[in-house]
Amino acid sequence: MDALENLKDFNNNCVFIHDDVESSSGVDWDQHGTNPFLLGVDTCVVDDLRGFGENYVRFLKSIKVYPNNIIVAKHGTSPLSSRIIQDEKCFGLVSDVCCRKGGISVFYSDYSKGELSNKISMRCEKAIGLYPSQGAFKRLNDKIYIHKILKNAGIPTPFGIVCDTVDQLYNFFREVKSEYKEILIKKHHWDTRRVTSEQDINEIAPNLVYPLIAEVAYPIKFSPVSHNLIWKGHKQHLFLVMQNVIDWLHNGNYIPTGLPDNVTDKIISISLNVLNAISDFEGVIGIDFVVTPANEIYAVDVNPRFNSSTYPFFYLTRLGLDLSKIHAKYSFVQCDLPSLSSLLLESEFTPFSIDTLEGIIAYSPAFNPKTERVEKISYLCISKDKDLLQYYERKLKALLNSFSMKGVRR
Repeated sequence: MDALENLKDFNNNCVFIHDDVESSSGVDWDQHGTNPFLLGVDTCVVDDLRGFGENYVRFLKSIKVYPNNIIVAKHGTSPLSSRIIQDEKCFGLVSDVCCRKGGISVFYSDYSKGELSNKISMRCEKAIGLYPSQGAFKRLNDKIYIHKILKNAGIPTPFGIVCDTVDQLYNFFREVKSEYKEILIKKHHWDTRRVTSEQDINEIAPNLVYPLIAEVAYPIKFSPVSHNLIWKGHKQHLFLVMQNVIDWLHNGNYIPTGLPDNVTDKIISISLNVLNAISDFEGVIGIDFVVTPANEIYAVDVNPRFNSSTYPFFYLTRLGLDLSKIHAKYSFVQCDLPSLSSLLLESEFTPFSIDTLEGIIAYSPAFNPKTERVEKISYLCISKDKDLLQYYERKLKALLNSFSMKGVRR
């Protein structure tokens, strides 16, 4: 089966519960639970819909970005999956769909998601798959574990070591500092620290938890991310997009990648080797790469879950677009809006057209019930022309800024 068709099959076999909250981390108003709308999924469980507005919902339906079945859980401070369990009516609705489909797709797979799948399995009297499973997610989300897996499989990774003490960290920095300006210290997802001097190590040493990874920071020409799928025995590459990285943090993605064909082919080949090196995993998996000015390729991170860029760029493939022949950019921005419907009233906003296949899609509004305002949105700009895409993005940001500055309340 073609990889993109296989992902559609995965989507059809799951209820999507994609809140970006782990059991131990509390509330995250980014509200990623609505991201799966872009995938064309049938059923999605979300935290809140108030950030959209009726007019914007109609717009999303017109461009095929709205599930047939949306289940809204009661709002609260606990993870969404915990609130589903506590809400008898919501739990019943979710269970009924899971019993038919057989699986649950989650963003992070932690204790609360495992508890939910177990309780639904008991109600259905059959095992309901959790993708990714708790065990597979925990292992592959551990940077040290995946570092060892990649090394053992011969996957090209940055030169580095696993440090068990601060002395080992100091020694590694001293070993490489004559050739490299900085090193990176990694522990968990979103926990990467830059070190450019021994003074940097002195300052962060009291808060470091061992073991951790120390690796050299190469000069970077490209930062692509490879999206892949493991499903029903198939290990397949989906597509490749470029990351916009600022201070070693992800700040969006774009296409075309600008990569030479031979580099693209090699990254896809390495990606499949990574998939073959891991076991006991089903679902989407992203692999972050860096390409140096000398076209050296290194796999730097494995993300055992849907990536934030999986949603918008898979949407474009659903429309039949060739990702190598269009210009598109995904990113996110702070804002102050009553709802996304407010944007549709503005002449500066160019909504995406299903006919021209150009324009802007704003989505995943982070609605704060305390202020009753949207505080952050994701967006996707699409055009056949690079200059026009940049124009769309500039106008969107200027429009959002005017809302924030003027306190527009309509």
